[in-house]
Amino acid sequence: MDAFQRTELDCTQCHIAPATRGVPGVLLRSIFPSATGTQVLKSTSFVTDQESLLKDRWGGWYVTGTSGRQQHMGNVTVQDRDHPELLDRTAGTNTTDLTGHFDNSIYLTADSDIVAHLVLAHQTQMHNLITETNYKTRIALYDAQQQDKTGASSFSPGTLSAETRIMRAYADEVVTPDMVRMCRPEPHARAIVEPQSPAWLLLLWNLQPFTTPDPLDSVLAHLPASMLQQRCDPAIAVTSVLLG
Repeated sequence: MDAFQRTELDCTQCHIAPATRGVPGVLLRSIFPSATGTQVLKSTSFVTDQESLLKDRWGGWYVTGTSGRQQHMGNVTVQDRDHPELLDRTAGTNTTDLTGHFDNSIYLTADSDIVAHLVLAHQTQMHNLITETNYKTRIALYDAQQQDKTGASSFSPGTLSAETRIMRAYADEVVTPDMVRMCRPEPHARAIVEPQSPAWLLLLWNLQPFTTPDPLDSVLAHLPASMLQQRCDPAIAVTSVLLG
């Protein structure tokens, strides 16, 4: 029986890198794929996270679901190796059935849902951030212990210690909206479902007035924001909502 051998460097070349925040982590890549599924030589690639533009996502992946006029790189391969940037994004967008692409009968589901892809991209970088927070916290606590042993600690009552400041900075990044919302809308993105103008016949209907608001509504609507909310950037409107 062959002895177990640990691979130490092959994986870490990609999985401890800036794309994983410098700690052992996971990442999703979007490439310009050839017909064999490998990346076309000399073409660029993208690391997908919650900030990635839709047009740069899912190269080399199967994706089902509609995204309106917003295009992505899924479900298609490069036809011109000299010009991979000419990838036909239109052909792969708004695909709802993968039957013609491969035999999907052997899988648990025949779908590769677009919303699931969006969640997965967010999860990878969220996990990396949690890992980085763990690393930095443990290092900060160790450094504090070493300073206490040598008497080099500069902590004074009424101030935050260095390790507390470090831990708080990373903890704030985990729980504040930096990792739980889209940071910005996509430029020139159109709505997934085009808004419809109200019918003029609506004016002929028997419209009823709104009911009198509850007197407590004004109290509940003006509760002060929490400290975390006060420290965050202003909310940014999202231009579209993906319908799976």
